[in-house]
Amino acid sequence: MKINLYLVRHGQSVANLDHTEYMRTDDSLIALTDVGKEQCVLAAKDLNWRLKDNGETVVLCSSPYARAISSAEIIQSNLDFDTSIYIVDELRERKLGSLVSEIDWSVLLTPQQIAENPKLHWNYRPKNGESYADTYTRAQQFYNDLVGSCTQHKISHVIVVSHYVFLQTLIMILDNISPEDWPYMEPIDNAEIIFKTIGK
Repeated sequence: MKINLYLVRHGQSVANLDHTEYMRTDDSLIALTDVGKEQCVLAAKDLNWRLKDNGETVVLCSSPYARAISSAEIIQSNLDFDTSIYIVDELRERKLGSLVSEIDWSVLLTPQQIAENPKLHWNYRPKNGESYADTYTRAQQFYNDLVGSCTQHKISHVIVVSHYVFLQTLIMILDNISPEDWPYMEPIDNAEIIFKTIGK
């Protein structure tokens, strides 16, 4: 069976505007901005258009982090069809741990600089944090669980609200992208919807 995925990055958060917010607020508690909330309303309108006259069950999954849950709730309340929100722990953002204090968050790096920075390396695991490889493993588990659950319950449309790094690693799995090519992937904007399919 074919599974249609609508991958949605959460709306703009206060930490997207000021990266030093990561040093003051627990990552799981970072909130949306007013702009982020409006972005989610627009994302819901886009999803309504994509899924209009669909007539099939649509499942909405969200990361347990506050900015993702808020995004999912805004999207849900603006959809033209009924769907429940399922909180899925595997969808959480990469845990930054001590990387928060090790990186200058005010500097925007090029893909080449990211690839060459040892503290941003694919396998670098900061103290009390996760590497990109760890997040990729979570994404693989989510993918496996998703395929199994959708096949069992005959669900062909899933909206996934998550975070930049998790969505990147999930797209790597879906598109068979290697870790070597990861730094050069297209960026994902806040509340952007990326459509992917699994199966035929």
